[in-house]
Amino acid sequence: MSYKSIVLTPVKNEGRILDLFLSCVSMRADYIIIADQNSTDNTFYICKKYPKVIYIKNEHKWLNMSIARQLLLDEARKIPWENMLFCLDADEILSWNVINNKDFEHCLVHLKSWQSIQLQWIMLRGNINHYRDDNFIWWNIWKHFIFMDDRKYNFNLTVTTSEPRMPEDYMKDSMILKHIKNLHFQFIDIPRMLSKQRRYRVHDFLNSTSKSFLTIIEINMMYFITKYNYNFHLSKTPKEWLNNYEITIKDHDFDNKKWYYWYEKDTLEVFKQYGTYKFRWLDIRDINRNEVAKKAVINWDFTDPRNRIIKIYHKCQFLLEKIRGIVPQWVKKILARKLK
Repeated sequence: MSYKSIVLTPVKNEGRILDLFLSCVSMRADYIIIADQNSTDNTFYICKKYPKVIYIKNEHKWLNMSIARQLLLDEARKIPWENMLFCLDADEILSWNVINNKDFEHCLVHLKSWQSIQLQWIMLRGNINHYRDDNFIWWNIWKHFIFMDDRKYNFNLTVTTSEPRMPEDYMKDSMILKHIKNLHFQFIDIPRMLSKQRRYRVHDFLNSTSKSFLTIIEINMMYFITKYNYNFHLSKTPKEWLNNYEITIKDHDFDNKKWYYWYEKDTLEVFKQYGTYKFRWLDIRDINRNEVAKKAVINWDFTDPRNRIIKIYHKCQFLLEKIRGIVPQWVKKILARKLK
């Protein structure tokens, strides 16, 4: 069975890494579909450099990945082939051993139209030469990244900031490939990563059906682990994961000189529309937003709406995370019912 390899990638202001991403994925993909959500950087011009890129616009103002991924899926289905879809973000690349790999090709050729492939999500840390391999919640995780599209299923357009990357019907029957990795670059630039996580907290809360205190705790705890960077263990990145990518990657400058990132401006725009009070319990106050507002030329006074109790809660999240780890599951279920 012949097929076309199509990479589906939603982007917004990913110019700092998009060139690197497109250089690497172009080595294997037949097509790369980019859904650009109102970028204000050089995203469009970078895409124009690569002949395999199909550039489409995502006109939605707020973060909703279900809509973005459905736009990508609809565009891919305009290509009249059996389509193998690779669902990647712009700060990810598949390990180099995916190139001309006969075992990998054998798996793809024999993938059924309703099946998907799970790969291990590898968190590069600090630079491309090391990755995190301890008990970090995002380390030992396998995610659905590849599926053969039979054009039957679509996304449930429930508002979401990240997952799933494919319609859930394709995730019911999947195979795990252990030798191919998905390399994630998010943790190479820690300040940028924290800025991104603050934005995700705000949008997760804004899009949640329940605005209860339990929802806030769940959001804070989900992202807090990315802030806790003590006692972690790094291992050296195997050469076969990078190999001929290395020249492209080493020429890339990961050190963004700007002292704030566009994520902060997006968060400030949310505050400007909805105010800051409803977000007061979210753990997003580890940056001076008035300074960011001046830099982003947003005329707004972002007064901290937290009282002393909220500030103490934010400072004690590490302790709360430790307590949560030892609380029995049945107690958590009871608390969840009480707090709804």
